[in-house]
Amino acid sequence: MVFQVPTPVDPLVLTSSLIIAGQAPYRGTGTPSFLTINSSQKTLALLVAGQSNWTNVTPTLYTPTNSSVIRQLNIYDGATYTISSNVLGCSYYQGTFGPGNPSVRVADLLVTNGSFSNVIICNYAVGSTKISQWDVSGPLYDYGHVAMQRFANLGLTPSTPGVTFGFLWGQGESDNIPGGTSQSAYATSLSNVITKMNNSGFVGRFFICEETWISSTVSSAVEAAQIAAVDNVTVFSGGNLDSLTSSNRQADSTHFNDAGAAAAATLVYNAMHASGAPY
Repeated sequence: MVFQVPTPVDPLVLTSSLIIAGQAPYRGTGTPSFLTINSSQKTLALLVAGQSNWTNVTPTLYTPTNSSVIRQLNIYDGATYTISSNVLGCSYYQGTFGPGNPSVRVADLLVTNGSFSNVIICNYAVGSTKISQWDVSGPLYDYGHVAMQRFANLGLTPSTPGVTFGFLWGQGESDNIPGGTSQSAYATSLSNVITKMNNSGFVGRFFICEETWISSTVSSAVEAAQIAAVDNVTVFSGGNLDSLTSSNRQADSTHFNDAGAAAAATLVYNAMHASGAPY
């Protein structure tokens, strides 16, 4: 069966929006570009959430080599687009950082290495956020639910033939501050994020990055919570991004430089592949 992803007609409105000083969600659109989804092929719907290292923060724009089969789903309007600028739906930094985004590199690796024939990214990461802001009553708690609705309105659900759903979590730097988030508090919030996704219709694998590096320091407490969340059944490692040290970071010793973005994407791809088929 072959079907054309239709023009989205839903004007879903996010229940809340979070604007951090110096950045904003990149909502700019352009002309939608649709993928023809063939159920005999493998298509990945990849949701990406977290904070700045998964936003438009790396110095150089990365255009996927497999651009004909990679699209982005804009959480703000529900349409799909090619990737030729800042990734839609996540933060950008108004001239300070960017416009590169490592999630595009992850998608490219998944196609290049034969894991999937098509990838649709829905990236709604927001820089400078703590996990509490993604937790119950936090301003970003509903974003995953809206993302799943956006996919459903395109006719893509976990039950769609040939379609696999994945969730990549890249967050923890803002919880690594003096007097920062405890292991137990982070674990509870992360569990709530996962539960919310499951309750929103998500069926697939969660990939949790070990990610806390900020200004050359890491948080053993947050790392421990991220590692403990992995059960290798539905929750898997997304790779140890804290292993990427200063040579992979920009001058702030926090955000990935271009080499760091490439290394991070490879670590994530390797972790996904290690989880087994279909990755």
